[in-house]
Amino acid sequence: MFGKILIANRGEIACRVMRTAQDLGYRTVAVYSEADAGARHVQQADEAVCIGPAQVNQSYLVIDNIIKAAQKTGADAIHPGYGFLAESAAFAETVASAGLTWVGPPPGAMRAMGDKPAARRLAGLVGVPVLPGSDRRAQSDRALAREAGRIGYPVLVKPAAGGGGKGMHLVRGAGELREALARARREAAAGFGDDRLLLERYLDGPRHVEVQILFDRYGAGVALGERECSLQRRHQKVVEEAPSPAVTPTLRARLEAAALAVAAAAGYAGAGTVEFLLDGASGDFFFLEMNARLQVEHPVTEAVTGRDLVADQLAIAAGAPLAALAPPLGPDTTVARHGHAIEARLYAEDPEADFLPAAGLILRAEWPSGEGIRVDAGVAPGDKVATRYDPLQAKIVAWGDDRSAAVRRLGEALAATSVLGVVTNLPLLRWIAGSDWFAAGQTATDTIALRWHPAPAERPDETWLTAAAAALAAAAAALLLPFWLRGLTPFWGDLTYLHHPWRAAPATLMQAGRAPLWEPSLYLGMPMLGAMQGGLLYPPTVLFVTFDFASALALFQLFHYFLAGWLAALWLRSLRLNWGASVGGGVSLALGGVMISRMPFLNHLAVLAWAPALLLFFRRPAQLTAVFSLMFLAGYPTFLPGAAAAAWALALALRRRGAPGPASWVAAWTAAGALASAVCAAQLLPGLELSALSRRAGGVDPAEALQWGFALADLRQWVSPLLVPLSAFHPAAQWWKCVYIGLAAMTAVIAGLFFLPRRRTATLAGFLAAVAVLLLGASNPVSRRLWEIIPPLRYVRYPGNLSYLALLPLAALVGAGLSRLRAAPVLTALVAAELLTCGWLATPAAPRGLFTEAGPLVRALQERQGTARYLLSPLALESSSGANVSDWKTRLYGLTNAPYRLRAIANFGEPLVPAASYAFMDRLYRARGAAEAAAWMPWAGASRLLTPEPPAPTPLLIAEGRSLWSVSRLATPASAAYLFSTRAGAALPEALPDLPPPLGRPLAVERSREDRFEVSGEGEGWVYVCEPRYPGWRATLETPQGSRPAGTSPALGAFQKAAVPPGPWKLSFRYDPSSWRLGVLASAAALLGFGAYWYHRAVRHVA
Repeated sequence: MFGKILIANRGEIACRVMRTAQDLGYRTVAVYSEADAGARHVQQADEAVCIGPAQVNQSYLVIDNIIKAAQKTGADAIHPGYGFLAESAAFAETVASAGLTWVGPPPGAMRAMGDKPAARRLAGLVGVPVLPGSDRRAQSDRALAREAGRIGYPVLVKPAAGGGGKGMHLVRGAGELREALARARREAAAGFGDDRLLLERYLDGPRHVEVQILFDRYGAGVALGERECSLQRRHQKVVEEAPSPAVTPTLRARLEAAALAVAAAAGYAGAGTVEFLLDGASGDFFFLEMNARLQVEHPVTEAVTGRDLVADQLAIAAGAPLAALAPPLGPDTTVARHGHAIEARLYAEDPEADFLPAAGLILRAEWPSGEGIRVDAGVAPGDKVATRYDPLQAKIVAWGDDRSAAVRRLGEALAATSVLGVVTNLPLLRWIAGSDWFAAGQTATDTIALRWHPAPAERPDETWLTAAAAALAAAAAALLLPFWLRGLTPFWGDLTYLHHPWRAAPATLMQAGRAPLWEPSLYLGMPMLGAMQGGLLYPPTVLFVTFDFASALALFQLFHYFLAGWLAALWLRSLRLNWGASVGGGVSLALGGVMISRMPFLNHLAVLAWAPALLLFFRRPAQLTAVFSLMFLAGYPTFLPGAAAAAWALALALRRRGAPGPASWVAAWTAAGALASAVCAAQLLPGLELSALSRRAGGVDPAEALQWGFALADLRQWVSPLLVPLSAFHPAAQWWKCVYIGLAAMTAVIAGLFFLPRRRTATLAGFLAAVAVLLLGASNPVSRRLWEIIPPLRYVRYPGNLSYLALLPLAALVGAGLSRLRAAPVLTALVAAELLTCGWLATPAAPRGLFTEAGPLVRALQERQGTARYLLSPLALESSSGANVSDWKTRLYGLTNAPYRLRAIANFGEPLVPAASYAFMDRLYRARGAAEAAAWMPWAGASRLLTPEPPAPTPLLIAEGRSLWSVSRLATPASAAYLFSTRAGAALPEALPDLPPPLGRPLAVERSREDRFEVSGEGEGWVYVCEPRYPGWRATLETPQGSRPAGTSPALGAFQKAAVPPGPWKLSFRYDPSSWRLGVLASAAALLGFGAYWYHRAVRHVA
């Protein structure tokens, strides 16, 4: 027996032998060339030894180096695999001379079978028919030419000391012989270390059938049945199966008897294969050669016999008789065979470029799994494929109860196979598995040469890729260009009071080189990164730093409408839909009502534009990490779970049989989610901090959320706005109902539901029905109850916000329908035309100057207001809807005029605002008149009140006239800080009281920048500061005696107070949040790690 085995090979066969050896308890040793240092077989072995440079004649063919590796590691047996030195009698003898066990046939048998002319003569002596051939002594070009004339053309030139189809060349006439001999000699010398050749009569269109045999070292042998290996390219096998569909029981018995006779005459021991050519017309067979080794295609025999041939090899090499094998065998044993098995060889070669070898870096390798599926792979992601070695990368084996079941499973397995980074013959294998002639078993050695003629349209075509991108870019431009050419910009909804100020205000800070951590002009003061709405760390936000707001907005929208369509098209194309159908599906997603309604919600638009990438990169953790990160940074992370749910539903619906299932997906998504969280920590940690302090910390109350849902009749609008009355279509006022895919796209959806398999149709229809139930919100008891009992829905805000869940399923159905309809090109054009028309009609617009030109009210406030806040009348909220939205916006210019450094008190839109700040603003808006509001205004540092009409007279306010709106000023000076006596300051309540307390003395406040200000004064007491008390604000008290940290306490719910000593003092406030600093460190570390990973892959790819 032996305990450690060295496998003198590489790639798939080395991994295969190691798997069985390790299962049997043997330790394994890999040998590798310098080029294979990171190869899969090296990683799988218990030990590994480098045996030389990349060139095979300096590494894998150097016997001495392999023997030294065995001696160095203490291996006591060598398994040669197949190829390289597997059929070298000299290698076998050297192994034995070194005192090691050779896992293979005796050297004498190897010489008898490895010398092809001698093997032919031996077969003839035992009565096995052979085709006419040359004598091994004829080696010169002249001698071989004479032999070819004697045999008769066509002839096959073959290496005398090799197999596997390498070095074989068909010669149909004397004029081709010289070149064929030269090429065959070079290939034989490189592949087998022996350049001798032989000639053999070529049989046109035969089948290639072989018999697997096992012999022990005591002369007992058994045949394990035949294999069909007829499908070949360049005389190398591509697809093999067992049993052969052309072999009858009678013929099988004859073939097995012939194989056993040849092996016995050679004194064979171990596993071997005797190959025959079968004349399909006459049924005659002829001895071809015997391979004194394990064959590449041995898994199909294992599948139908239930044996492990590598285990049998190891046992025979250890001296076990056939009767001691597991299960036992004998000369009289009838080997039971069950079902049918087919193997497809995955080569790194281009079947559409005359099978030229391909090289590259394996970026992704996905293998099928499931009942009856086996994959023997020799590569993994990150491995380099070089043309200097055998191009075989993996073998996909499918077993079934009968041949038809095996063919079906093979097709499903190949459909689930994916290799990215190197060209493979996967298109050829899929074509074979789906061919009628293959299903009928009509194969011969020249079948591929005669039938495989890939049309140019079937090849990857960069022209199509470019044309598709251009078409989608043109569609996105066509949507927005009519507005731009007229000097208008799309404008309504959140763009008016949220996304304009939340993009423009931070842009000014970033232009000044400062991180936009705190913005005093928004609400009562906001942590900008924590709020997330502005997507400040999202890469395309740089547009708002580089260009004026109107130009940046145009580019931002154009990019994301194109991106949504392009990613959707690439995803649909990855499902093997044609380019036309893929583009049609992309257009329906990008230009449909769901995306149009999100035009003013820049964070919504950005997140949804990336959603198709979740499916495009569904099982690729590195790319998923990037997509998750971008979707999170875009500013609306609550869309991520829904988009992920839609992606999973589609992945389950569209998963091919035999493809990796949900268990394997979980690992990829978990890893991607964890890394993306780290990458986004600079935004995630401040966001979590704000969320915990926000009014939204517990989500939205269902009673509030259900106000914005669909009625059953509203679902008609999903088809087309034409199906609802024009008065019911309010893209600005009821944007959440502005959802449609159009009549043309709906036609494609119906076709897709009809053409897809029932399982997929049922899954997609079920998902869409579930979305519809959630959208209906308060319109029926079932929907209402779901919103009440499912906690995550509280964070969606309202039912209408869930319409995006239908985007991906509908795009898939549009693409599926277009791919099967004859009128698809016309229908695709109609989809684009209809959606563009609806988009133009559904998009309110305003002059571009709205974002750059200050109106009279803004100019008046800039002159009078300084750093004080102003309060808007609650009636402003009523003005934010209806037909006069643009007029209201022009006159008021922003409920929070941050772009003009004007500080409005406004809680419109309710983004993530600290709950205490929101409550204070809400108290002001719920005031029962101007007098009550004016009494609270100083506590928020507000000096002016804006109302549509002059307020009722009150001594607290002084009218300043009208500037579009009526402007009233507080009668008493307003400040951002007040000094109270020790007693009065201590009495200031922590919570917001019902009535405002008496006001203290105004103090001087100097704000040097947005996140720093100073309050100075004299005298003991308490300083009340009208800046929200929020984590990250740090106060320092400076006195003549020195400086020290100043502790602050909450006051009036939202604000803060600090005790000050007698004498002069100064309070310095600075916003320096720990959540931001920790987040930056975590993000930097994650990005460095992520970048190092990609750099390493790029370097390996270049190498």
